[in-house]
Amino acid sequence: MKLTLTAILIATRFGASKATVVDHTDGGGVSQDFAVSDVNKPGLASVVDAVVGDLNNFDNLLAHNGNQGHCQPWGNQGGDLCREEKKLAVCSGYDEKYYLPYNSQAEVASKCLEETKCKGYTWDTSRARGKLKSIITSVDNSNTRWQCFKKQEGYCAASLGSDSLLSPIVNCKNGMAFDCANPPVSLGTTCYEECNNGTDCCWGSRACAEFTGKVAKDGSCMSEKACFQAGRKGVVGLISGASCVGHQACFATGHEGSVGDISVASCLGTNACMIAGSNGGSVGLISGASCVGEKACYATGSESGSVGDISLASCLGTN
Repeated sequence: MKLTLTAILIATRFGASKATVVDHTDGGGVSQDFAVSDVNKPGLASVVDAVVGDLNNFDNLLAHNGNQGHCQPWGNQGGDLCREEKKLAVCSGYDEKYYLPYNSQAEVASKCLEETKCKGYTWDTSRARGKLKSIITSVDNSNTRWQCFKKQEGYCAASLGSDSLLSPIVNCKNGMAFDCANPPVSLGTTCYEECNNGTDCCWGSRACAEFTGKVAKDGSCMSEKACFQAGRKGVVGLISGASCVGHQACFATGHEGSVGDISVASCLGTNACMIAGSNGGSVGLISGASCVGEKACYATGSESGSVGDISLASCLGTN
């Protein structure tokens, strides 16, 4: 239901009538269709209210003259994700120009949100097709047939976190709590204070100091410097499910690189995921009780390396 809700919200944003998602709740990976109107059903409305952040998960970028255009770079200059990473699950079915086989912007947006390496997409309004981008530096205004959408990243970005709707979320920027309005507004309190003074999350000396990202009030980021400086100069997804527990467990995770959501009792132990994804590296989701033990996933993906999802009780033990 959680992934279903996210897809419905994206579909609503782009005017689609339904959303197709894969529900992994029972481990079966069953594909289902859900009507956008389902968000109004009794019970689901309360879950919608729990979603933190603006539904506009992508910024429509314009060229310097204010015109629409396709995202730069592209082609031989790089930047086309499915040209560079053909085996990614989100790239399935791409055409000769690396556009995805969907005529719905909602579906392209959903694919981009699923993949941490995706930074946005070019939308061809004439063909109704989208191309995922690994980097966006500017917008080419030579032809307004295209549009460039950049994914919002950081403390108010959308998340597909598996347990993100079960517990309230604290949005943090440099250790301070924010309300994800448009634009985001500081609450004037620290993340530690918003975690009920460490009772629900961010417990321990400097546990969430200088942290930029999202943490669930479910026992995550617990211990001295557990999430200290995580996401400060890079990107880290939602930390939830009693994850990042231990001395410097997620210290500087995502620093100058990117790490996806960390969930379901992952990154447990001293320096378990310390500086993972740093210095330009990239790491996918860390979930399912993975990266457990002292330095279990220390510096994973660092120095411009790339690592996919780490899940299902992977990377266990010291070093």
